[in-house]
Amino acid sequence: MPLCPAKERKTGIVDTPDGKKPKFFGSILYARFQRDNARLISRMLVQQPMFYHHQPASTLPHEIGENQADGSRIGLGQNGFLSYGPYINLQAGRYFAGFELEKLATFSGSATAKLEIAAQRGRIILATRTIRDPDLILGIPALLTLNLKLDQLTSGVEVRLLCNGQPSLKVNHLTIFQPSTGG
Repeated sequence: MPLCPAKERKTGIVDTPDGKKPKFFGSILYARFQRDNARLISRMLVQQPMFYHHQPASTLPHEIGENQADGSRIGLGQNGFLSYGPYINLQAGRYFAGFELEKLATFSGSATAKLEIAAQRGRIILATRTIRDPDLILGIPALLTLNLKLDQLTSGVEVRLLCNGQPSLKVNHLTIFQPSTGG
């Protein structure tokens, strides 16, 4: 589908000399992906989710990092839990849980962060994801979530972000929700 020249400049889409698929500038493609991801999540939330929990990072427990006036928490080159909690009980069903993160500097060497969902106050790991430098674009907030399916009432559920190798990250908020379509 051809785009008008004004739209091409606005979106960052450029024609290729061979007429094949258009190229996207990395940050613009990533911003589009985040926008579309936010729209998908928004649509799920508009359908009145069965469960929704949203909490500023500064109100959650942490080992490292400094709380900011805007409710976020910044961890600059430290190892440990940048955020964890809230230790809630979840009914059986499908959930999405994660943090809105922003990379403040390129990760050095083997620096990573690990997003985990745990139960029974951290004794049982339900889901995990390693976050590496290419997973985030410098200065652009992204909601990174894990999918979770619970077969029964689960107590003491927490979402946590463990920093290893001193990545520089900003955590804006925690979101946990169960879409009305899931179960």
